[in-house]
Amino acid sequence: MIRAFFMDQNGSTAVEYAAIGCFLSILVYAGAQAIGRTLADKHFGGLLKAWATAAG
Repeated sequence: MIRAFFMDQNGSTAVEYAAIGCFLSILVYAGAQAIGRTLADKHFGGLLKAWATAAG
């Protein structure tokens, strides 16, 4: 029974797709963080400072 469990390959594709999805989500998160910082610094810096000042 244990041998049959380790020889079974039916769920391996799902695990591989889950690993790929996890890796891609990490890449998307890192890219969004980098782009967000660039936009905040270069394009919206003045707006963010004014908003922070107005908020107190």
